Amino acid sequence: MPKWHVTLSGDPWDLKTLMGVAVGVAEEGHTFVLRSPTFDTLTDAGTVQQLAIELVEVLNGLGRMKDGNLRPVTVAGVIGDNGAGMISLFVGDGLPVADRAGAAISDPATGEPIPVPPSPNFAKWAAIAPREPSVR
Repeated sequence: MPKWHVTLSGDPWDLKTLMGVAVGVAEEGHTFVLRSPTFDTLTDAGTVQQLAIELVEVLNGLGRMKDGNLRPVTVAGVIGDNGAGMISLFVGDGLPVADRAGAAISDPATGEPIPVPPSPNFAKWAAIAPREPSVR
């Protein structure tokens, strides 16, 4: 069975916000990806794409709860490795332009940023959303 990952498209600010909800979004190089164990149970890129679109809808909702100014993130591509090579399915999307700024809290002694811990409820809500339309 292929190992799948989904590339995401959106404003870096919004993509980093989704990383903060701790539900499978990661930054890899200059790309933001979404991974899920459920993807790896599937054999068809189109099915992975549809599931990813549904999951990203949930993540966008969680992201809006964390940052009311979040602009929706979309699925940019689906990439699977079947062990013999790459299988790719790319979907189109536009490039957003951002006009936001943020601030970070730094340790005065070291100058290192102090991370804000994610809300423990995001992971719980993300787990409930696929089976509960009112949460989605």
